[in-house]
Amino acid sequence: MNKILIVILYISFSFSIAFSAIANKNQAFDISNSEVFTIESKLLKRKYDLYIKVPHDYFEEKNKSKKYPVLYLNDGPYTFKVAAGVTHFPSMDKSIVVGISFAHGENGQFSRVRDLTPVVDKSWKKYITGGATEYLESVSYTHLT
Repeated sequence: MNKILIVILYISFSFSIAFSAIANKNQAFDISNSEVFTIESKLLKRKYDLYIKVPHDYFEEKNKSKKYPVLYLNDGPYTFKVAAGVTHFPSMDKSIVVGISFAHGENGQFSRVRDLTPVVDKSWKKYITGGATEYLESVSYTHLT
């Protein structure tokens, strides 16, 4: 029974990703107080997009020295939209949301497996693993372009 449930959930998730990609191509939308920046890692020689949304009151003079919590999200092209959407509720619009994309020009799955796994695992044949340390170190070498 559990195996059947897992298969059903997997298929549902796969279809939702596929339909999401189709919808994204056909429908543009705007998230208020948000912007996309491209950063370049000189260390890794790769570029990544950062999706950033600030609270509605972020630019008000009275909040110039206010510190906001930051929510960092992997898989930025997908997770950012969901997290930013939740901030439309005033009680949830109190933090900065940052979605980090995959490396430019790369398959998202390849990029995330390489960049987010801490050790090399030779048993993985399709993807390279173990790039997390370099990925984190590259932050100090990164700048907005």
